[in-house]
Amino acid sequence: MDSKRFDDEGKLVIPEVIKREKNKQMESEFEIPEIIKETRTFYIIKQAFCPNGHNLIDKKHVISGYPGIRLRYKRKDNSKAEIVISAVLGDSQKIILQGNLIFGELVEIHCPICDAKLPILTHYNPRKGEPGYSKNETVDIVALYLTPELDYSKAISFCNKVGVVHSSIKYAHEIIRDIYKQLPDFG
Repeated sequence: MDSKRFDDEGKLVIPEVIKREKNKQMESEFEIPEIIKETRTFYIIKQAFCPNGHNLIDKKHVISGYPGIRLRYKRKDNSKAEIVISAVLGDSQKIILQGNLIFGELVEIHCPICDAKLPILTHYNPRKGEPGYSKNETVDIVALYLTPELDYSKAISFCNKVGVVHSSIKYAHEIIRDIYKQLPDFG
């Protein structure tokens, strides 16, 4: 098996095993294994910085086998919650450390160390059928830097709506690319 330990950008490549039950309708003279294994690659965020340069990786709270990213949420009534989100790119698991979150609520996302508000990469109006959709509601896509240089080209992003089931962390450049694709062609 020829597999790389690191990708071209130096990120650790970890194969994930996905388990599927066999198709019980399939009849064969050959024995079909109970579980079919597939692998896919996923990435781990090893450092994430607020606008003031604080590393938000929380080694005390592990999600999916890796230290999570600690954040502070501020609600419209100024109450606060602290959470740890998964550092696995595409994983939406989280741990609520303190406070309460209300499903569907839009929150401000801050650094838990210095309370700096994370920068808003863009505003987004989810369309019907998309995660986070609510009629006439705009969500913020916030950025979290991957390097101390605070470069948007090396950042991850996610929305500020609590409980979006299919929400996950994405690279900021993917969000920018998707927005650019939706712009009308003026040329």
